[in-house]
Amino acid sequence: MKLILKFMKPYKKLFALTLILLFVDVIGALYIPTLVADMMNKGAAGTSLNALYTTGFQMAIASILSGIGAIWGGYTCASLASKVCRDIRNAIYEKSLTLSIYDFKQFGTASITTRTISDITTIQMALISFIQMVLPVPAIFVVALFLTIQLDPMMGSILLVVLAVVILIAAMIMRMASPLFRKLQKLLDRMSLGQAVIAVIAGGAMIRGTMSIGTVQAFFQYVNQAGEPLTQASFMINTLQSALASAERTFELLDSEEEIPDPQNPKILEQAEGHIVFDHVSFGYEPSRLLMKDISFSVRPGQKIAVVGSTGAGKTTLINLLMRFYEVNGGHILIDGIPSSAMSRKGLRQNFGMVLQDTWLFEGTIAENIAYGKPGASRDEIIAAAKAAQVDYFIRTMPHGYDTIVDSEGSNLSVGQRQLLTIAIVFLCNPPILILDEATSSVDTRTETEINHAMEELMHGRTSFVIAHRLSTIRDADIILFMENGNIIEQGNHQNLLKKKEPTLHSTIANSPNVRRLQNLLCKSSDKRFCSVFLCKCHKACYNS
Repeated sequence: MKLILKFMKPYKKLFALTLILLFVDVIGALYIPTLVADMMNKGAAGTSLNALYTTGFQMAIASILSGIGAIWGGYTCASLASKVCRDIRNAIYEKSLTLSIYDFKQFGTASITTRTISDITTIQMALISFIQMVLPVPAIFVVALFLTIQLDPMMGSILLVVLAVVILIAAMIMRMASPLFRKLQKLLDRMSLGQAVIAVIAGGAMIRGTMSIGTVQAFFQYVNQAGEPLTQASFMINTLQSALASAERTFELLDSEEEIPDPQNPKILEQAEGHIVFDHVSFGYEPSRLLMKDISFSVRPGQKIAVVGSTGAGKTTLINLLMRFYEVNGGHILIDGIPSSAMSRKGLRQNFGMVLQDTWLFEGTIAENIAYGKPGASRDEIIAAAKAAQVDYFIRTMPHGYDTIVDSEGSNLSVGQRQLLTIAIVFLCNPPILILDEATSSVDTRTETEINHAMEELMHGRTSFVIAHRLSTIRDADIILFMENGNIIEQGNHQNLLKKKEPTLHSTIANSPNVRRLQNLLCKSSDKRFCSVFLCKCHKACYNS
């Protein structure tokens, strides 16, 4: 509740206006039974019509004021709730931009979306109900009691007892926040029994002539109006429970830790050369449980690094640390001698280009997607990047060429076409350091060949980290990093690892009988496209491609 009040604070005037209007509604609605009683008593006494007209005019004024208060108050209440929930949504959006990658994954996109839309809508509806139905309750009790005592002090005392019971029940409801609906219905039944007892007392007073019929009907109206909030509360319980759960989920997100802010005076690296050093790096999603310990290696500008390992070995984590999606727990990652933590995230990442199997395209033209990483790029630059990525031909076969609309997430393109477009995006950005994920079985052989050729062209002259799936990529790499359980268990190039006296994981794979058997099978076939994949040397032209 305190956090809701925090978001309501900027709208204090609107909130005050809403309460005033609702109070006008309460005063008008509660004054009408007194006027009705007055009219009935005057009519029974044979009072002149002018006196009745005067009372009727007062009833009309009270009804108009009550209507104005209800309608205008309802509008301001809805406006207040809408603005408060808009601010909460904006706060969630701003928070999502500062969440660490770990926390973002913990919450998940679907959960954040649900909290932003569904949960806040629930809070908004509950806030409207609370302001309109709960906040006027004290005014209803006080005004109803005051007017009843004016009509008949004894009956006012009885109403005071009834109201005390209602207030006690309401306080218990607000404190517990989750009483059972059936129990509350039983309390309502008991209150109806209390009304029957009051009816007997009022009937006896009317027979004795100590209370008029108008006063009796006014008294019962006040009893009903005073008990109405409890009836409404019985129907609000589920709404309030849902709102409390939604508020808890929403503010759990808002209270989560943000990523470590960038340094106030970050080091600037306009165009990196590509010299990268992991200096005794350790990392764990939780500081007490390290996944990587003492990771060290050095990469010279222009070298190709093959990162190899089974699923869960730590390949993606290594890349995430390099891009500073996660902060290291120990050691340093240096880019051209500058610690990555000393740079702003934006300044660091503008030196990287990524081509992964999971592509990111947006709804818009093909040209707009290619130019996403370089706003303001000319059409000639876009076409040159597409040609370098070997994607220009298929673009020109599209209905509108470079102006063809790409559906959301590129659903109207094949997997291979999307990945080639991603390569074109990186070509246009022209980053000095690359992170690549080789194509696997998600594309056909011809498309895989096109993608691999485009990647080879892209890597030329750039420092490249390749999550390798092909043995030929491992063989051609300047440095091979074999990872297992988050640690690098072997590193070196193809020849050095094969020359080691003790068998290495790399030599075991390269000399595997199954690999040699498949090499022989492919060598005897007329299809030479797959030779390089399995280190086959029988077709040198294919092997060296």
